[in-house]
Amino acid sequence: MPALDECGGHVDPGGWYHWHSTATDIDSVYKNEHLDIECGIKQKASAMFAYAFDGFPIYGSLEQDGKMPAGLDICNGHFGPTKEHPEGIYHYHASTTFPNLPTCLHGVMAKQNFSTTAKQGIGSANGPGQGGGPGHGTPPGFDKAAKTLGVTEKELMKVIMDNGGRKLDISAAAKDLGVTETQLKNALPKPPRH
Repeated sequence: MPALDECGGHVDPGGWYHWHSTATDIDSVYKNEHLDIECGIKQKASAMFAYAFDGFPIYGSLEQDGKMPAGLDICNGHFGPTKEHPEGIYHYHASTTFPNLPTCLHGVMAKQNFSTTAKQGIGSANGPGQGGGPGHGTPPGFDKAAKTLGVTEKELMKVIMDNGGRKLDISAAAKDLGVTETQLKNALPKPPRH
């Protein structure tokens, strides 16, 4: 993970500033950890703060009524009313745990949706959505896991998403891959510690 500012964001090598957590949620982390840091961006935890690459809006970790969202899919999204769309729209919610933002997309992502002359980052030839591997839309470390397990990155990610995504059923995923649970656990990258 690159160095992040106090609001949980940074400028990538392509020159695009983006968040890895929401301002409100990172302030909650600081408060919980008794850190005297404030992001300084006031925002409701139910507010829309971004659009995902598939065009669907991303809201904070709470619904408009202040309650936790229910019925979220593996991409941390669901269909329901929002302030901007009272008739209902598919939308994502930030989670209260790392990585906070959706780890997959429900909709279709346009190819070359950003462009840059930078060698890395969003929009570059090595950026998200431009293929497989680190910085290519596959989470870091999963390229090595796929190689270790003798499958493609696409096959590994499909098995992971089919078996719970963030809440992976290791036993079912191992069975689908034709490996032991121990082999799968040892191959998968360890989650970051925060």
